[in-house]
Amino acid sequence: MADDPVAVAVRQAAELCRSGKAAKAVRLLRPVTAQAPTDVDAWCALSAAYFANDQPKKALEAAQHAMVLGSGREGPHRLASCALTQLGRSAEAVAAADSAVRADPFEWRCHIALAEALIASGAVERVNQEEDDAKRALIAAHRASELAPTESRPFEVLSEIASRAHRWDVAEQALLTAVQLNPDNEHLRDELAKVRRGEPAPEPVVPDAEPVLWDVLWRLVVLQGIGSLALVIGGLPRPSSGYAVFGLILIAAMAAVVWQFVSKVPAAVRPSLVRLVRSRKLLLAACALFALGTALLVLWTLTLVVWPGMLQTAVVACVVTVLAGAVTVGGRRLSRWRSRT
Repeated sequence: MADDPVAVAVRQAAELCRSGKAAKAVRLLRPVTAQAPTDVDAWCALSAAYFANDQPKKALEAAQHAMVLGSGREGPHRLASCALTQLGRSAEAVAAADSAVRADPFEWRCHIALAEALIASGAVERVNQEEDDAKRALIAAHRASELAPTESRPFEVLSEIASRAHRWDVAEQALLTAVQLNPDNEHLRDELAKVRRGEPAPEPVVPDAEPVLWDVLWRLVVLQGIGSLALVIGGLPRPSSGYAVFGLILIAAMAAVVWQFVSKVPAAVRPSLVRLVRSRKLLLAACALFALGTALLVLWTLTLVVWPGMLQTAVVACVVTVLAGAVTVGGRRLSRWRSRT
C-alpha cells in the first residue's frame, strides 16, 4: 500500500526545515494544504515551516487554521503559541501554550512553548512582582526536561530562565547538560561561555515590529491632526480660557492610545523597540515631529488658561502634525514594501 502523499510531504518538509531549507518546505506544503484543506497535520507542518522561515504572522495564520480543524490536538495550540511569542503577544502566547499542555501534558514541546511564552512576557525579570509566572516558567522547563531527558532544548531554556534571574551556577549546569546532549551545537557552546562570563540572556527580538510602530504612530498623527485642526477652526477668532478643556481632552485621548499600546508590549521587549526607533531614521523623524506637535499642543493648552486669545501656537502644532503625517505615510509604504520583498 502506497504511503499517504500528505504524510510524505509533511515528512519531507520536516527534513527540509531541519536542514535549514524552510523556504523550500513552505513551497512544498502550500499546494498540499490546497489539495487537502482539512488535513490538520499539513496545516501544522506549514505553520512550522513558516515559523522556521522567520514568518511568524503566516505561521500563526496556518496554526489558527489547524486549530479550527483540530482544536483538541496539541500541535495547533503549541505552534500558535510559538508564533505569538515571536510577535510579542505574550499573554495570548501563554494562553495558547496552556491549551497545548492541557491537550497533551506529556508532550515536552508544549511545556517548552509555555516556558518561552512566560520568558517573553518578562515574568522572569520581574520575579518579585510576577513570582507565580516566574515559577511557572521554571516548572514548565523542568517538566520538559523530565519528559525529554535526551533533548538539549529543555536544558537550554532552563539555562535562559536561570541566567535572566542571575543564577549563573544553575544556568551553567543546565547548559553543560545541553552541550553533553548536543556536542556539535556551537550556539550552545557560545551560550555556555557567556554564562561563565556572567552575561545575561539577550533581550527578546520581535519580528515585524516596525510596521506595528508605524501603524500606532499613524493613529496618533491622525488623531492629533484632526483634533488640532478642529481646535483651530473652533477657536476662531479668539479662543477663551475655557476652550483649553478641549485641548486637554485631545491630549488625554492620545495618551490613552499610547497606554493601550505600551500595556500590551512585554517589559522585556520595550528596550528593543526603543532601539528600533533610534535605528530607523525615517521612523525617528516622524516620532520627533509628532512629539514636537504634541509639545506645542500642550504648551498652547496651558497658555490658554492664563492668556486667552492665543491661537498661533495651535496653528503651528497643526502644521507640524501634518508634516509628521506626511513622513508617516511615506514610512508606512516603505515598511510594507520591505516586508513584501
